[in-house]
Amino acid sequence: MLGLMIPVGPDPDEPDRLVDTLESVRAYEPSQEIHLVVVDDCAQARRLPVDQREWASVDIVRTPLWERGTPDPYSAMVAGTLQGLVAAGRHRPELLLKLDTDALLIAPVADKLRTLLGDRSIGVVGSYTHTCTGAKRDWSGWRKRLLRARLPIAVIPGRRIPGLRSARDGRAVGELLSRARANGYVWGAHCLGGAYAVGPALLKHTDLLDWRPWVRTGLGEDVVVGLLATVAGLRIEGSVGPGEAFGLAWQNLPLPPEQLLSNRYSVVHSVRDQQYGAETELRSFFRARRVAGGR
Repeated sequence: MLGLMIPVGPDPDEPDRLVDTLESVRAYEPSQEIHLVVVDDCAQARRLPVDQREWASVDIVRTPLWERGTPDPYSAMVAGTLQGLVAAGRHRPELLLKLDTDALLIAPVADKLRTLLGDRSIGVVGSYTHTCTGAKRDWSGWRKRLLRARLPIAVIPGRRIPGLRSARDGRAVGELLSRARANGYVWGAHCLGGAYAVGPALLKHTDLLDWRPWVRTGLGEDVVVGLLATVAGLRIEGSVGPGEAFGLAWQNLPLPPEQLLSNRYSVVHSVRDQQYGAETELRSFFRARRVAGGR
């Protein structure tokens, strides 16, 4: 039994992206029992195009901050992700695959991830220390924001005047950072947020998956998930070699589409407009390949 979590942003094109991403999952994992969690990150109520008959269960999780007014994007992503992890954990999946709507499956992935996350000392698997191109990832820019997150002030990107946070939230973050550092945490260590997998050993730590201390810290959801995995005493691992799971870049695709296929990656990100083509062209390219493959 697998978990699948997909956050859906407020852009009007997001529901269509959701449909195509879900179709790619079903194309390559047709026999899997999958519990789907959709994180609806939109201020207005809406009906998302999810056919509940295709999934073992469907949870629609609304980003909790929308009940408190308009959040900054970072806070919204952290809150929605952690709420989604809690919802997924209730079904006790073997593992949870998190995909953004601009990620796609281009080959089966479940068995690859089972092999890795069968090791219960691993909390997160993705594009970790390196990308699939061999480029080393740099997390150092997050250190300052992590240290600021201990304080009762908010430093939100794009805001000139810092806002206030509670002293309690600052203390909670400071305690988590101390616990992570005691477990060998490297400042900012995380898997690239476009797609990654979370193991059951982290999902069971619901005590750590509280979104409230992270509001208005300016931290990305992927950074927070990496930190919490280390707090739980779990390892983060990469899976980016040819034939492995993740062919990702922060923006654009890391390699030409044909090369991602020939290198036998399972998950790619991002298929938005880029040097390899417009989003519609890229989605059509990968859709044709999965149909041509008899899936």
